[in-house]
Amino acid sequence: MKSFAYLATGALLAMGSTSVLAQNFTFESTANAPTTVGGPDMRGQPVLGASWTGTSAVTWADGRKASDKYTCVSTTQPSNAKIFDSHVICDGSNSEGTYSAVFGCQFTSKDLQSTGCVGGLTGRTGRYAGMGGTITFAGRSGNGSGTGTWAKAGN
Repeated sequence: MKSFAYLATGALLAMGSTSVLAQNFTFESTANAPTTVGGPDMRGQPVLGASWTGTSAVTWADGRKASDKYTCVSTTQPSNAKIFDSHVICDGSNSEGTYSAVFGCQFTSKDLQSTGCVGGLTGRTGRYAGMGGTITFAGRSGNGSGTGTWAKAGN
């Protein structure tokens, strides 16, 4: 179950200053121990939910650095009705504002410890208000990295 919680530690977000133009970034994330619920279904497939917190070290394309905190929740998807193995939503923050990220993730190892995710960003407050973007994540056991882009809505 622990592995499931880490699947989107990339859910980890990372964002610093933004402007009207698109802003690209990379990030490295580390998750704290998750709280998990659920277990195998009648066919032995994982049916799990999890929540966790963590931090991301962000590097912007122009070399600026930022440090973000995030909180995530996730759930696996039923085997008969899924596109992704799990869905994850995270709220993130730093000194410049708050934002949310929504991910679709696939397990990339048989032990369910590794995942790859793609998702979207929505700005909530501060510099992120009126912004949107994209984000990716790949990681194993709570550590991971990814890339993203923020842009003014409508760009």
